[in-house]
Amino acid sequence: MRIKKGMGEEYGRFCEVNSHDGCSYSVVKFMHKWADLMEKLVEQEGKSVDECVEDCAYKAGGGELSGTIWGFARSAIVKFWQYGDEFQHHYDAEREEMERRLKSRCTTQSH
Repeated sequence: MRIKKGMGEEYGRFCEVNSHDGCSYSVVKFMHKWADLMEKLVEQEGKSVDECVEDCAYKAGGGELSGTIWGFARSAIVKFWQYGDEFQHHYDAEREEMERRLKSRCTTQSH
């Protein structure tokens, strides 16, 4: 997992602080696996981060984790990973699509 420039020290502290109990360590471990898998596809196969997010999450073991661990790992990836901004765009687009579908559903149900 390549770290954003200038974030190395903070990233090191994050990993140190979150490597002592089971839940926190699960976040760090999942974050690394998920980002490493995506990074490999982006850098070696030329895929976009958007194309990799979901498949890599499940390959990293995300299907077995709680939503809390997913959320913390996702936030850490956004903050520390070299491709974190692109990663965030995936979730922003996903949220916007969900909001669009909900608004559409509410509009059609009210008529």
